[in-house]
Amino acid sequence: AIPHSAIVNFLLSMKREPGLVESDTLLAVTTLSFDIAALELYLPLVTGAKVVIARREDVLDPHFLMRLMKESACTVMQATPSTWRSLVDAGWAGSTRLKVLCGGEAMPADLSRALLPRCAELWNMYGPTETTVWSTVHRVTGADGQPPIGHPIANTQVYVLDAKLDLVPPGAAGELYIGGDGLARGYLHRPELTQERFVPSPFKPDARLYRTGDLARWRADGALECLGRTDHQVKLRGYRIELGEIEASIARHPGVRQVVVVAREDVPGDKRLVAYVVAREASADPTAELRELVRKALPDYMVPAHFVTLGALPLTPNGKIDRRALPRPAADALSPSRAYVPPSTELETSLAAAWQRVLGVPRVGIQDSFFDLGGDSLKVLKLIVQMERTSGIEIDLGAVFRFPTIAALAKSIESRAAKEAAMAVPLQADGEGRPVFCLCGINMYQELATSLGPRQPVYGVYVPEEQVLARGALEGAKLDIDIARLARSYYQAIQRVSPKGPYRLAGSSFGGIVALEVASMMRQDGAEVELVALLDTLSPRGIRRNWVKWFYRRAGQVVSGEAGHKLLRRVSKLHDRLVARGWLRGERDPEKIAEEAYALKQQAYFAAIAAWQSRKFVTDYDVVLFRAKEQAWGPQDELDDDYGWHHYLNRSPTVVDVPGTHLGILKNPHVAELGQRVREHLRAS
Repeated sequence: AIPHSAIVNFLLSMKREPGLVESDTLLAVTTLSFDIAALELYLPLVTGAKVVIARREDVLDPHFLMRLMKESACTVMQATPSTWRSLVDAGWAGSTRLKVLCGGEAMPADLSRALLPRCAELWNMYGPTETTVWSTVHRVTGADGQPPIGHPIANTQVYVLDAKLDLVPPGAAGELYIGGDGLARGYLHRPELTQERFVPSPFKPDARLYRTGDLARWRADGALECLGRTDHQVKLRGYRIELGEIEASIARHPGVRQVVVVAREDVPGDKRLVAYVVAREASADPTAELRELVRKALPDYMVPAHFVTLGALPLTPNGKIDRRALPRPAADALSPSRAYVPPSTELETSLAAAWQRVLGVPRVGIQDSFFDLGGDSLKVLKLIVQMERTSGIEIDLGAVFRFPTIAALAKSIESRAAKEAAMAVPLQADGEGRPVFCLCGINMYQELATSLGPRQPVYGVYVPEEQVLARGALEGAKLDIDIARLARSYYQAIQRVSPKGPYRLAGSSFGGIVALEVASMMRQDGAEVELVALLDTLSPRGIRRNWVKWFYRRAGQVVSGEAGHKLLRRVSKLHDRLVARGWLRGERDPEKIAEEAYALKQQAYFAAIAAWQSRKFVTDYDVVLFRAKEQAWGPQDELDDDYGWHHYLNRSPTVVDVPGTHLGILKNPHVAELGQRVREHLRAS
């Protein structure tokens, strides 16, 4: 990076020098900050080229801009994706002499497809102003997906790092840091911000890195791919969501020209995902198709609650998308675009009223899906509370997932089929071979079922005891879980689908312990078991010796033996204190009740494990422990490699490390590798 004073002196000297050689003409159409001026003026001038600076009013009108491009006969032009899109939409035919430089925002795949036949070369440019100004470039030659941002330019280093400033492996997402000669000194008169964004390099002494705030990953071909902003990463209902991932999924629809997804909280405490879409045809409304497209590609919690169709996305004066100017969804945008069918029975009317209160929508038809209207797992619990209070109607938790419309749910309640249908829900019913039964949950295993491939049947099993447990937690009642009794119910539910076996079982966390107990019952009955997959399941001994010990050590205390057992027994008594203080009774916010109920269930699981009369399992089947690499159970050096399971099995389990956190291994992007590993062991078994 040349000092600014040198650039100024050079430009002043060039202004006094007549007769520059005109080898190329660059049309500068961006709003010129000083650093962009350095790039767009200094670089062409030192190579003997001519520079034409467009007026702001010319840039805003694509027809004026096309005329200026023709008059100047420019051979190189840099602009934002929004400016290039406006030219394409206005009918710009292109030029076989023009080198197109596109930067300032992510280049969508459809825009690259439109530009490639209109120019001689297409380059995707990336770089923040703080690195003066481009840091990576990529020549776009094909239009399969969103173009990467390529490789660093000369005298520039780029790193993809995690929160500890450690390098992440290729394919994994991390924050992008930039180093090299292009770094600015910092922010004028803002030392705190300078210290926050310009950090010491862990790779070179006395060097600095700029923290871009962009998420990125290295592709298999060695190119760098930008995944969006870290400040576009939102946390919704406990999940961390990359908005760019949702936008990329929606952009695949051929009828979508532009899309942006934001998290809005127009009602305090009710944060929702909203997708703003510009359709290719003004009269088109692809909302229903887009919702289905996203639902097939992403987990339910990443499906936008609302889709809003706009004629154009609002832009800032610099030609970038202005997210703050996106309008609030109108009342009629809260429902999918389908014919409204009003409730016709007393039960349907009662359900519709409860849905309106829980979802905050003005009208609900009996064919509208609970989840299409913004529903999620937490709102299902709120719906149960609302219905029981206002109408005395008991709704099975699994039934809402099984019957997401009012018409279907009402019919299931009337026929008393909901409880039976909730026993074993097919997450992937098609395919060949023996199914995999996932215990202690339904929705949490959906992404795993998808990652196992369309030929592998998968069931999520949910039994009445879990419903009783959930209802008791909502009411603040004493929770009592007997693992053996719970396992017997799961076994019976599985037999309804597969009476004879052989069986393949999987369970996440507490569900893994239940899966082992179910497998033991199956073997006692003479049934064949092929595989039990423990999805980051800690053994009871592991909980006592590792998690509890780690917990106490973090508190500045070192305990062992009986002290660990006491801690787990105390957990089971916590609900009594909460009830005594009145925290779980009375007229309270259903969402608060749902959150406290979830906490009580987790505490009850730990208490059940502490009281479980575990024994040595004699296994003539495969037991595989899929261990999360991002360890949540305490320091790695204090954990047995198999989480202590060799104390409970006649032979040690196979241990497979998979990327992600305890529950994150079941979610994108890590679930793909988990699915691949599970498939390998299914084939082996």
